[in-house]
Amino acid sequence: MSLENPTLVVALILGGVLLINVAIFGMLRSGRKIDFLYYRTLINALRTARDPLKKQYDDLDELSRRVKELKAEDPGQADSP
Repeated sequence: MSLENPTLVVALILGGVLLINVAIFGMLRSGRKIDFLYYRTLINALRTARDPLKKQYDDLDELSRRVKELKAEDPGQADSP
């Protein structure tokens, strides 16, 4: 079995990539906890890729909630300079 054959090399590489992707997909679908640092980082990256602005939206929601609380505490001073 010679690795000089380019078709064989490409097939092995594609097979490895496909195997890794199937394993990652299976871990995500099963809901198992993954104890490896690399996989935790990868899963966090996938979650961020699903909703890249989630943290910013959460921060804006918190800011909006705090502003409403301040306005509700003392509505008369919010309009005066």
